[in-house]
Amino acid sequence: SLSVHRLTQIFTPDSRPPNCEEAWNARLSLNGIRVDWTGVWSSVGTFLTTPTDEKVWFKLAHRGLMVNGKESINKSCRLCNYSNESQLHLLHCPALRTVKQYVIQFLQAMGLDTSLLHPELTWLLGITKTGKLLDPAHHAIIRIQWRYVYAAMVRLKYDGETFSPARIKSDIARTFLARILAFQYEKRLCFFRRRHSHAGNYRLPRSSSPSTTSRCGPSSSSSGARNSGFNNTQGQHGNIPI
Repeated sequence: SLSVHRLTQIFTPDSRPPNCEEAWNARLSLNGIRVDWTGVWSSVGTFLTTPTDEKVWFKLAHRGLMVNGKESINKSCRLCNYSNESQLHLLHCPALRTVKQYVIQFLQAMGLDTSLLHPELTWLLGITKTGKLLDPAHHAIIRIQWRYVYAAMVRLKYDGETFSPARIKSDIARTFLARILAFQYEKRLCFFRRRHSHAGNYRLPRSSSPSTTSRCGPSSSSSGARNSGFNNTQGQHGNIPI
């Protein structure tokens, strides 16, 4: 049948890869690594991020992030004031070193072998030295990092606010924890709906009483971890630098 989907396929010409793929391939230090661009674009939208969390990273991946190197008379990096501020420079900027080290602690706490981190590919595309894509939770923390790094860059340029790595780290931890709690809450609701689907007028409790939490929390969170590839972060919460 000639559905809308079928008509779109017929009349839409074969799509070309985004120009950013070729541009990044020419600029990144690949050293023989083949970038799985299809996998990168398929990783958009993790179970621990919102569209707002990923907006800055998505623009950076598409080479659409506004930086001094292409929009300002003064092309110096607003953070380190050492090199021209380009999108590639942001992957190496020394002013972001402490923020990256903080994020690496999260990645390590979530079970990632940090020796596999690539100085460019991991922070830009979520790819290791072996060319493998990171897990969704690892993508999430890196993309949340870019959200708050760029927000601080904007405040510095337009509001004159001092660049504060401590504030960025606090924002990353607060947001990431909020996303984890929201994910666990949704899993809990799903668990209750399945368990009480036969209960008629049963209403979900609005507060988490100790008895409710002990009965449902572990089943919900462990199920979410298995289904999402979250690597049991909750169980290692003590190692996460919040």
